[in-house]
Parts: sequence; C-alpha cells; structure tokens
Amino acid sequence: MSNHLKKKTKSVLWAEKRERIKKAKKNLFLMASLQVFDEKGYNDTRILDIAERAGTSVGGFYFYYKNKEDLLEGVYWKYFELFMKRLKIVSTKQNPSISDLRRLFKDYAMMFRKRKHFNMIFLEQLGGINKKFASMKNHFVDEWCKEFEIIILKLKGKQESKDNDIVKRSRMWVGTLLELVHWWCLTEFKEDVDILVENAINFGLKGISG
Repeated sequence: MSNHLKKKTKSVLWAEKRERIKKAKKNLFLMASLQVFDEKGYNDTRILDIAERAGTSVGGFYFYYKNKEDLLEGVYWKYFELFMKRLKIVSTKQNPSISDLRRLFKDYAMMFRKRKHFNMIFLEQLGGINKKFASMKNHFVDEWCKEFEIIILKLKGKQESKDNDIVKRSRMWVGTLLELVHWWCLTEFKEDVDILVENAINFGLKGISG
C-alpha cells in the first residue's frame, strides 16, 4: 500500500471516528433532555440543567445544538424513528393480525405513560402554532398513515388498492390515536390500558371486514 493510500485510509478512519463521537455526544444530550423535560417541563428547563444531566458543560451543548428548540427537534425525530420502527414491524408482516396491533398499541401506550410530562410536550408542541413543529407533525402523520394503509390493505386481504376509503380511514385512525393518547395523558391514565387499546382497535377496524 502506498503512503498516499495509507494517509487517505487513516483520514477516512479518523473522519468516521469523529462522526461516531459526534453522534454519541448528540445522543447523550438527547437522552439527558428527555429526562429533564419530563421532570421540569420544556419552558422551565435550562440549558445548564441539560448539560449537568449529561455530565458536560454548557459550551459542550452549544457545540452540537444551536438552542433548546434545536435540541427538542432532535428529540422529536428520535421519537418518530422509534414509533415508525415499531409500526413497521407490523406493517411489513405478510399477514399482520389483530393481536399484532394490540401489542403495538399497548407498547405505544406504555411509552406515553412512562414519560407523561414529556409526551404532553410532544403532543402539544406538534399541535401548536410553531411552523417548524407543525410541518414536522404533518410529516409524521403522513408517514404513519402510509403504514396504516398497508396494514388495512393486508387485513382486508388486498395487495394494493387506490380505494380512497382506505386512505381516509388510515388518516382517521392515526388522528384518533393521537387524540386518544392525549386525552389519556390529560386524565392521568384513569382508563385501563387494555380498554384504551381495545377502543383504539375497534375504531380502526370498523368497516374493514367484509
């Protein structure tokens, strides 16, 4: 191997290492902020609180994020990726079942109950007047709806369809799920989780069979 190639290889390896370190540091701030937002709420959380929880400095925070809103956006994208990953486990199955949906919805519900305060921030910010978060919500909903369309088609035994009813039903299902979880958080989880899940499933499956 020539010296030039060796230097190039070392340069690539060093760049990859820096990228891994950067990703790990950003994730450290994301996880720290998730904990602090859940404890103090978004508005009462300071950058100093997040930096201290992450075990680093405020200067270190600003090396990776512009401000608190920039960090919150990063947390939302992480949440979205997690929700989509779990949803696609069901949508990519050849024959998804009602039991698969039941487990998925219960999994979602427990995620929201575990970090109630942060999830209220998540739901309220996405439904607020901030244009950036409104745009993110539209993207999230569109992507969730695509996966629910696939699930509905498979439950109906179809491979593909241009049925507008399925498109509408998926949007109604996703919208209802978000409203249902929001209501559940507001009521301090008074409704039993299994009843909540069954209501969500029954609404979505209405009219699918046959």
